[in-house]
Amino acid sequence: MHDPIDIAFAAFEKLSAEISTYSKTIASESDTRLKVIDRILTEVLGWSHGTIQTSEQAGSGYTDYVLRIGNSCRLVIEAKKDGATFNLQSRNSGQAYKLNGAVFHGAALAAIEQAVRYNAYKNAELACATNGQEWIVFRANRLGDGQDTMEGKAFVFASLSEIAKNFPLFYDLLAYQPISNLKYRGFFQEAEGLPMRDLSFMRSLRPPDSRHLLPPGEFAADFNAIMGSFFHRLKGDEDAAMIIKCFVVTPESNLADKKLSRIAEDVVVNLKSLNSGTGEQLVDLLKNAQQQHRNRFVLLIGNKGAGKSTFLDRFFKSVLPKEVSDGLVTIRLDLGLSEGDAKNIVPWLNDHLLAAAEEAVFQDNSRTWDDFVGAVFFDEYQRWSNVTMRHLYETDKNQFKIEFGRHIEEIRMKSSKKATISSATNIFLGEESD
Repeated sequence: MHDPIDIAFAAFEKLSAEISTYSKTIASESDTRLKVIDRILTEVLGWSHGTIQTSEQAGSGYTDYVLRIGNSCRLVIEAKKDGATFNLQSRNSGQAYKLNGAVFHGAALAAIEQAVRYNAYKNAELACATNGQEWIVFRANRLGDGQDTMEGKAFVFASLSEIAKNFPLFYDLLAYQPISNLKYRGFFQEAEGLPMRDLSFMRSLRPPDSRHLLPPGEFAADFNAIMGSFFHRLKGDEDAAMIIKCFVVTPESNLADKKLSRIAEDVVVNLKSLNSGTGEQLVDLLKNAQQQHRNRFVLLIGNKGAGKSTFLDRFFKSVLPKEVSDGLVTIRLDLGLSEGDAKNIVPWLNDHLLAAAEEAVFQDNSRTWDDFVGAVFFDEYQRWSNVTMRHLYETDKNQFKIEFGRHIEEIRMKSSKKATISSATNIFLGEESD
């Protein structure tokens, strides 16, 4: 068995030799696409014809290539004819250069800017500009990190022979499987001075069964009693509002506030803008979030008593803008109350998340029976009142409501047993205390 990258490299060497035999027949952009780019994408980089769409409308223009994984656009390629040189021959292939720097000008800069415009419509993160020989790979959409797109960097490959010399990087940036795993993100983050853990690193640093607790000393119980008594008031059990107001703001907490606010706004705005008539947009949002690994999981790390809980209380009550917080329901679960069994944690979370969500939504008793039916079960209510239970609705509306309430509760109980946990459009905040 050979590694996929070795198979791809062998295919690339064979293809490069073939291209050299008919290079004089490559005169137009169509020739470049048919005889070079198409073949590299399908024969070397592993993209099937079903994942590639050409001449797809993007605003007032049309893309050369849109490459998809599932329903998500993952890569936009802007193709130019072989004669439209990018002047990369004097550059170090495999190196990253600033998009708005001195390296890219003329045809190269025009192709980059065109790809950025198309990506604005297609919302792909990755883009590529190529004339068949020279390749420029960059991020044309930074997914809301607040940085100017042209401040980013692009990896360059000056020729097919230079691609061969730097093939591992070329493959990891543009091949189907590495893009599926978002492997390219690590290269760009490192090139831009923001190292990032590779998503392909999936193993634990140490086996879970190798951990062990140090034995407590003979004075441990005495120290616990003294420290517990001294810091009891700081826990905020008696005056939570006072603890929030006394929270010490630091540069780290300010940074965390901004990042959490951006995540919350992204979630709420996306959900509020959905057309919920049929639910198709919500389904697409969940699928895209899952495929793009855009889950929002935030881990707060600190010693016990460091202020993690106070930070969260202060953030949702005082920091988050009201127009955003009004669209959120905050749920807090203590995983320490679970049995700690990995096999049963998902059902445990399902049951407790459902109970906590119901309590959070209805705790102020402002939601009426009609609000609940109108917001969640309107279609079902219409079917009952107009068709299935029409006679009861017309003769005894109170009894109709009782029967419909039992029906809703039955649906709730059945749905809770089948529920699964998704972080696609929720913010999960975890705490690690020690």
